[in-house]
Amino acid sequence: MDSRLPDQPERREVLVGRERELDWFTAALNDVLAGRGRVAMVSGEAGIGKTRLVEEAAGRALAAGARVWWGRCWEGGGAPAYWPWIQILREAFRGGDGGDGARELSAATERIGQALPELRAITSAHRVAERGDSIFPAPGSVSEADLLHALDAPNVGIDLARFRLFDSVSSLLRHVAAQVPLMIALDDLHAADIDSLLLLKFVARDLLQSHILLAGTYRDADLSQSLQHATILGEVAREGWNIRLRGLTESAAADLVRRHAGVVADEELIASLHGTSGGNPFFLHEILRVMVVEGGFGRGTRRASRFTIPDTVRSAVRRNLAAIPDHGQRALAAASVIGQEFDLATLAEVLGVPGHRAIESLESARARGIIDEKPGSVGHFHFTHAIIPEALRSGLGFTESMRLHLGVAEAVERINRGDPAPHYAELANHFGHAVALGAADKAAEYARLGAERARNQFAYDEAARLNQLALRAHAARANPAPAERCELLLALGDAQSKAGSPADAKHAFLEAANIARELKRNDLLARAAIEASAGLGTFFGVDQELVALLEEAVGAIGDTDPALLATLLARLAHELEWSDRRGYATTLCARAIDLARSANNPRALISALWSSHVLNWGPANVEQRLAIAKEIAGLAAPNGYLGWTLRAHEIRLSALLELGDTVAADADLDAAQHFKAVLGYGFFTVERFRPTRLLMRGEFGHAETLIRDMLRQAQRRQDAALITTFGAQLLMLHTEQGRVEEIEGELRASVARFPAMVVARIGLAVLHARTGRESEAHAELDYLAQRGFARIASDFNWLYSFCACAEIAAVVGDAERCGMLYELLSKFPKRNVTIGWGDICYGAVSRYLGQLATVLGRFAEGEKHFQDAIGFERAMGAPPFVARTLVGYAALLLARAQGSDREHARQILDEALDIATMIGMNALARRVRAMATGLAPDAARAGAQPGRSTARIGETQERRLATIMFLDIVDSTGRAVLLGDRGWSAVLDDYYALVRRELRKFGGREVNTFGDDFLALFDAPTQAVRCACAIRDAARAAGIEVRAGLHSGECQVSGDDVAGIAVHIGARVIRLAEPGAVLVSSTVKDLVTGTAFEFADRGLHALRGVPGEWRVFAAGEPAK
Repeated sequence: MDSRLPDQPERREVLVGRERELDWFTAALNDVLAGRGRVAMVSGEAGIGKTRLVEEAAGRALAAGARVWWGRCWEGGGAPAYWPWIQILREAFRGGDGGDGARELSAATERIGQALPELRAITSAHRVAERGDSIFPAPGSVSEADLLHALDAPNVGIDLARFRLFDSVSSLLRHVAAQVPLMIALDDLHAADIDSLLLLKFVARDLLQSHILLAGTYRDADLSQSLQHATILGEVAREGWNIRLRGLTESAAADLVRRHAGVVADEELIASLHGTSGGNPFFLHEILRVMVVEGGFGRGTRRASRFTIPDTVRSAVRRNLAAIPDHGQRALAAASVIGQEFDLATLAEVLGVPGHRAIESLESARARGIIDEKPGSVGHFHFTHAIIPEALRSGLGFTESMRLHLGVAEAVERINRGDPAPHYAELANHFGHAVALGAADKAAEYARLGAERARNQFAYDEAARLNQLALRAHAARANPAPAERCELLLALGDAQSKAGSPADAKHAFLEAANIARELKRNDLLARAAIEASAGLGTFFGVDQELVALLEEAVGAIGDTDPALLATLLARLAHELEWSDRRGYATTLCARAIDLARSANNPRALISALWSSHVLNWGPANVEQRLAIAKEIAGLAAPNGYLGWTLRAHEIRLSALLELGDTVAADADLDAAQHFKAVLGYGFFTVERFRPTRLLMRGEFGHAETLIRDMLRQAQRRQDAALITTFGAQLLMLHTEQGRVEEIEGELRASVARFPAMVVARIGLAVLHARTGRESEAHAELDYLAQRGFARIASDFNWLYSFCACAEIAAVVGDAERCGMLYELLSKFPKRNVTIGWGDICYGAVSRYLGQLATVLGRFAEGEKHFQDAIGFERAMGAPPFVARTLVGYAALLLARAQGSDREHARQILDEALDIATMIGMNALARRVRAMATGLAPDAARAGAQPGRSTARIGETQERRLATIMFLDIVDSTGRAVLLGDRGWSAVLDDYYALVRRELRKFGGREVNTFGDDFLALFDAPTQAVRCACAIRDAARAAGIEVRAGLHSGECQVSGDDVAGIAVHIGARVIRLAEPGAVLVSSTVKDLVTGTAFEFADRGLHALRGVPGEWRVFAAGEPAK
């Protein structure tokens, strides 16, 4: 049977009005050819021209010698998980376009084939014998050995199936692109399954130094129905550019009319067409098609002749279909139910006609540009726009729609009877639309099978969707079996839990428990109880509903199944963590561990160890916690318990931070980052610890961006634990910045919301102490100290709680409490104070011991404590902690006032002020300046604006005219997260060398660096501008995007430091700079007038803390 339509001329609608967007794609393509990967997400309403724009860009990529691979999402429903990527990988594994990369696959190829059976036959044909010939670099950005080392579990075989899948895909694409540049185009991502989007995010973050242009399209209006889609696509867009297409202008619409209809229409008609279509190119095209066919343009005229313009795009589509014969319209209706794409064999089966008759039915639609054959295929077709099948389906009657869905389902079932697994989701979708016609049994069964398949592919969101479909179909059965519904609910809850929807999962589990109870099925009741409590404890409270369910399950199981009983006891113990039955919970936990070990059941033992770790947490058992992490990892990895492997990371991270081992903690955090990116869930481990490390390093700006983003996500999830965590991080940040009033209300609300959370009340008391409200702080200390501080539980907040009380006692001068607290804390001098699971760190316990010793008059001991703390905190790379310790040390010296103590204190305060002003610790800087008053003549006025260096206390300052240049790496946080600390450090080293080379060339003087910020001084403004442009260009050539801000003015220069209002203005100017911009103040522009520079006016701006408005300009290259 010839399954080809007669050849037709290629139809590519004219692209007009998108010159700016095409210029961006051209620039992006040039970057890709130079080895700088780029990401572009094109969004807009249906018909706005997203796909057409990317097609035009793809044509330019092909012309430049690049490969172009397309992956189109299936909008009709029922596509397998990872469908757009399966299409991309098919190109990679085929001969032809796949190139050398497809022939070099070995172990990695097998991994992809195992996870995606749709590719198994292709990958097996291209496998090579030896791993040494594989295109995959061991196996990518992070090796399995690195992950195992990060867990310190040398003999652990961690199941990295999903990681290997994602990393193998990314490595394959990067390798192929290294041979021939590659453009990947993913169309209609609003219709993608969540798991495909997670893979997209993984790949996008791996493109920085590659020859890949990744372009995606999606309808932004459709994202309002899915928070997950919106969140992930937003994250991907932040990796590059988000190009939002809007309607064409009237002039562009006139150009389109001229090109399409061959007439120059008058302004009145153009205005009418533009107003009706909103400038939407597809709608405009459909209107023009109707006008041309129905005589809407009079012969040789510019006006519409007695023609009614369609009021909607669907009505325009339907009028275009009206001229197609009846048999053609029936074929198109059936094809629209199959989906955006369809194959001839399925269509012929649905229509009940031979293949050649089906082809004949499509000829008229093909001639009118309604459908087209997929390039390079035989018998595979697609509608030329997604709106067309939507319009066709909306015109079907209810019964006709169901009948067609049933026909499609039966056709797909017959055609694929030998291997139905890849089509489970498609079959479930079509049978699911036909349950009223007796298809409920098949819909339920195919949905259940599809959900199991999706879960095995780590596509948890797709598994949840299919489980919900199975439940709906099951309810429509003639005699639905309750036990089957219970199993489906358990499967749904499991998928929802792994997909990050804990509230929905709990609802499913509790409903399953109700059914199990009615059926007197103790096994199902126990499963429901265990799964419902998988959230591992209720935040600062007790979920009595869960406790009752767990106790019921414990009683029902009894001694019949020791392993199952051990798991139930462990979960019950954890749920009782915040109750007044904590001692009982500890006893339950010990029994659970004994039962699990005797039963030799790894999963039960892991659960019991976890609960033991939480219930027995204290500062004295940090080594025991590390041992538990190692044991959990050793049990979880060989058994494929990936979630528990992540939990082991979390235990280890918190313990390492408490020990102050930030190098090992960062290695673990990098490993957890990759696990989270691959698996699609990560218990917010990475999101919590990244800001912690940024706060420790004093990178407050980057930390605040991450914290606020995570706080918004936590609020959308209504997750009380995460809201409290990120709120506490924000509190710490704002306290250091002197912005306490912005969050004090939230802290008070937490105290009221969680009365059992004593640590929140302690945080409020610290706030009182630091803001001069000593009487309120002392009153809280009295309350907390009752019965020997009995209100403070021996849990993960113990160390912070007592150190915070120590700070309060020292501030208010309560010697009695200081003595009590000194004895308690002196057992843990070499600890970094943490709160929660290491969500926030506060520095060395030795600092607090030094503060207490100062109040007690034990100066020699206190001095030793402060010196130990400074060494400990410097080793952690934590300048904010060092600054606080220096201030405490200076206070001790001033209190002792012997010999050279005052001079020593002045020197220490010098350093503390340098750190505080450099990183924006405003409150501490004010305290230092107050302490320094009287120590030196210039002390009271020493200081600078947050984020900049200051002259030292008491030193003579020189005032002179200079040009200040600030430099900053664009998206440094994102790159640091992507590369890891070691990789980012190497990038910074190269960047510093590049900047210093250009400074020497142009006569600049380095003043200060912090993180990726750079401050330099120039005598000549022209040289400063030239240097900034040269640094920008050199950095860009090295794959680094920077921005620069320059201002000229009078500065206070003292030794290697510079301060003054000019520095402050320069710091504000760079905040206005876009990526790649060299932004200068009007002062700099005026000073270099007459040189060859070109300047673009960027308008007037109010600079925070500077009177009036300032005009800034973007400096361009000197004219040649």
